[in-house]
Amino acid sequence: MDSAYYGYRIIQTSEPNRSDIVPIAVTAAPRAAIDERLALLETAGITINAIHCELEAIGHLLPFLDGFKTDKTYALINITANKTDISFYRGSQLNFIHTCSGGAEILAGSHPEGTGTPGFPGVLATEIQDAFDYYAGLHPDTNVDTAYMYGDLTYSEDLVGGLRDRFGIEFCRFPIAAAPKSKSVFADFEELIPVSLGAVALAISDYRMIDVLPYKMRQAKAAMRLYRYAIPALAIILVLQTGYWMSFKYQAKIEQHQLALLADQIDRFTSSPAYLIYRQIKRRTAYEQAILEMLQSNPTFFHLNLKELSRITPSRITLDHYELLNTDEGYTVFLAGRAIASDPPPEVALAEYIARLERSPFFSEVSLQKHDKRFHQAQFVVDFQIEMKAVI
Repeated sequence: MDSAYYGYRIIQTSEPNRSDIVPIAVTAAPRAAIDERLALLETAGITINAIHCELEAIGHLLPFLDGFKTDKTYALINITANKTDISFYRGSQLNFIHTCSGGAEILAGSHPEGTGTPGFPGVLATEIQDAFDYYAGLHPDTNVDTAYMYGDLTYSEDLVGGLRDRFGIEFCRFPIAAAPKSKSVFADFEELIPVSLGAVALAISDYRMIDVLPYKMRQAKAAMRLYRYAIPALAIILVLQTGYWMSFKYQAKIEQHQLALLADQIDRFTSSPAYLIYRQIKRRTAYEQAILEMLQSNPTFFHLNLKELSRITPSRITLDHYELLNTDEGYTVFLAGRAIASDPPPEVALAEYIARLERSPFFSEVSLQKHDKRFHQAQFVVDFQIEMKAVI
């Protein structure tokens, strides 16, 4: 772990029922090799934002092959100057890679094992056979029918034909048609792309790939990204908050003005004659309401006495005075009023009223103390005073 830089990504799976298993692709690279290259680039003033594996980027080109299937195994062979990479993909996901030391420089005779062109196909075929056998041992159900070649010897028809005859499967140059159609800018370099397929795949890949950049550099990049997005976001938030604050402040001023207007209206109303009359009416109403509630909650004989008197008093009799006295012999009632009638005469109306009082269970010993007849407004009026005992 201390000798490598590594990264990972979660592999999207088409098995939704296997939620207990999360497939993860991990890529590790030697620290010494990366540090050496980073030091060279830093001397040239070049800033590196990410380090990706070209084999992963090439895997993202495989879905553009004709008849691509996610469960099919694809074999790719990359012949470089001093090594050969044989990689196997399950769909677009890299599953296995075999690297051998035999490369294109054997053809020049500079390699110790090289004896010229005739020796290289044999070395390459042996390495390919070992890789195929090892991968078949890991995945017995795998069947590879085509091997795609790219790199320095992509255009060697003799080499490709010899491999095809030996293994009985199709060996062909990686088709340029597999590149995304939207990348038409590479149309002028179609003949060069298979030689540098890894660099082209890295350049045009739109996918999020594993980054093996040193951890400190990734932290610095993440911080810069955070600052790059955070500062505009904070500026936007500040502008929005300022706008909301000004809006609320303006609304508060409007409401304060309305409150001041209402307070002025209240002051003018409370000092007006109408409000003073309203207060008097309110106090009088409250006083009368209190009396009614007291009478309703605690009725007395006085209440029943008045109710009986109002029931038996006819419309031709007007009572002007009522007095109830508590004496040694009980309660004495004094009534004063007027009998107003034309037909029958008021004396008859007064006599009928006295008779009603005598028949009432509420009163007894009814006596007419005084009466006086006079003529008023074209009719006779009899003023009277009556004394009686209150039984109830």
